Amino acid sequence: MLLAVLLLLVANRLGSFSLAADYRLLSLLDKVDEAPAFNVVFRVLTPVVFYVITAALLHYFGLHAWTRHYYMVVVYYFGGRLLYNVAVGHGRLLSWPRHLTIASTSCLIAYALYPDLIGRT
Repeated sequence: MLLAVLLLLVANRLGSFSLAADYRLLSLLDKVDEAPAFNVVFRVLTPVVFYVITAALLHYFGLHAWTRHYYMVVVYYFGGRLLYNVAVGHGRLLSWPRHLTIASTSCLIAYALYPDLIGRT
């Protein structure tokens, strides 16, 4: 769970640095998305890259048991992000199909990588 919070902080920080590279916030208020492919790839792959790097570090330090069901870090990340948005009243502003598609895609990639890359000890 702590890693999911760390992932949220890292992703938000990277997003703030990416404004110069046409990264845009995904919401219903945006009339035109000038870089849709970049935004989707950034939002899908950032959690997956974090997931792979942190799992590799855990394996490197011999903490193999800590990577059991490690794909849940990505699931907790998106679950926490969506719960936060609803809690602060942004639920009606979100493009739910877009956010759920991005979350599902990222979680499926993380789950698919788990047996071959993360789950091996």
